[in-house]
Amino acid sequence: MPRYVKKVLKRYRHNAPQRKQDYPYQPPPHTHTQQYSPQSQILPKDDPGTPLDDQGEQYIRQVVGSLLLLYYARAMDVTILFALSTIAQEHANPTEKTMQYFKQPLDYMHSNPMVKI
Repeated sequence: MPRYVKKVLKRYRHNAPQRKQDYPYQPPPHTHTQQYSPQSQILPKDDPGTPLDDQGEQYIRQVVGSLLLLYYARAMDVTILFALSTIAQEHANPTEKTMQYFKQPLDYMHSNPMVKI
């Protein structure tokens, strides 16, 4: 499988990360404190972020639509599936935040090519 990971990363022109990535997904920080009041039922507004240009949008759609990452996730490393699910939910209107979510699983694959179950 290490050659498969190298092929996938080369196909998507993903460079080596500056530091080792141990987790395929980093959830957004929990910003509000727990309150017990009627106001606590109102969800905080998310910042929509800066939309990606056409090239970045096409890149994310190309990778999400391919079966290469899904095959790797199903066959070798199930932990990537949650990250792929999050990216797939946001790929209709990708932003800079989506690109950050997108790079983390690829960094994880680069840092951990020999995944063992």
